Amino acid sequence: MKVSFDVQEFARGWRTVERGTSHKSSLTAVGGVKVLASGNQVSLWATDLKVYMRFSMPSSAFQVEEEGACVIPVSSMGDMVRKLSGSSMTVEAGPSGGVLRCGRLTYRFPLYSLEEFPSFPQAAPGDPSFSVSSSELDEALEEGTFAGSQSEEFPPYLSSALFSVQEGSLSIVSTDGKRLAVRKLGVGEAQRVDRLLPIRGLMEVRRALQGRDEDEPVLVRLGEACSFFETEDLTLCLRNVDAKFPDYQKVIPSGGTTVMECPLEELRSALERVEVLARRSSKVVVMRLSPGGGLTLECRVEGMGETVEELEADVDGEPLRVGFNVSYLLDPMKVLSSSSVRMTFRGSREQMVLQVPGRDDFLYVLMPVSMD
Repeated sequence: MKVSFDVQEFARGWRTVERGTSHKSSLTAVGGVKVLASGNQVSLWATDLKVYMRFSMPSSAFQVEEEGACVIPVSSMGDMVRKLSGSSMTVEAGPSGGVLRCGRLTYRFPLYSLEEFPSFPQAAPGDPSFSVSSSELDEALEEGTFAGSQSEEFPPYLSSALFSVQEGSLSIVSTDGKRLAVRKLGVGEAQRVDRLLPIRGLMEVRRALQGRDEDEPVLVRLGEACSFFETEDLTLCLRNVDAKFPDYQKVIPSGGTTVMECPLEELRSALERVEVLARRSSKVVVMRLSPGGGLTLECRVEGMGETVEELEADVDGEPLRVGFNVSYLLDPMKVLSSSSVRMTFRGSREQMVLQVPGRDDFLYVLMPVSMD
């Protein structure tokens, strides 16, 4: 194989896929990036056996002098590419290893076995699919996955997000057993389907969408074993999680006895100040809601102090004193971009529902902390 590249474009493609490699696997080849040059196409491939990435180089960024393929160790190429100063480079691969030439630089490096590099899953023609803009998908993933865990958990659904398509709407749902986030997104006439996707893999999808045009379309295919996210130059494949997601609709309460609405930014800032003290102990913040009197946040830590802050808020219904984990209360406010939030309470022992006034596509359910 011998290919000439534009340095900046090759570096962009390499940065995109190298995060998908793994140095923890017993399979050495997944610690490298596969470069495939065939005809008038060049692509970069990477996988950790759970997430698969393929980046297609723009035709203006390369010239294939000799077709072929090789697997380049990330440790050999990553740092070198970032330090190149020339505008063009040539990569060659042969039985004795690889060679990079850029200006007066000649750099020789070993290669991994091409035969050991895993084959990529393929989407089936009949897989349920839909297309959304890059910005819509990124926002929906941010608001729909934060309630779960990015690390592997048991049961597996705790580190997964449910993708449920029904009646032209995609619901992205996540939970860690103590809270629940639901984000809906219109997807047109897509087939009805439920799939469980790993949150860590979805974070890679979000990273891949950063810096792209907001209106760039992303084709989502929800296959039986794998799900695919495809743009013009990038395909990400995630292995679906083989587990059952709980019936989340059962934990979403209806109605309430106390309703509060207040500016999001003011509440977020106040909770961050309370968190400074709360994180030294049980992380509990107490909310006192008084109809006509607003909201008071309280936190007391034995031997360390106390904090009390009053906020303006519209409170309707019954007075209430209720406690929450302050971090769990803050999390949705870190991902929402609205001007205000509305919280609906059913006493001090049942779930609270947080929503955005004027929006019906997001909700967050949180269990209070017992203060007995």
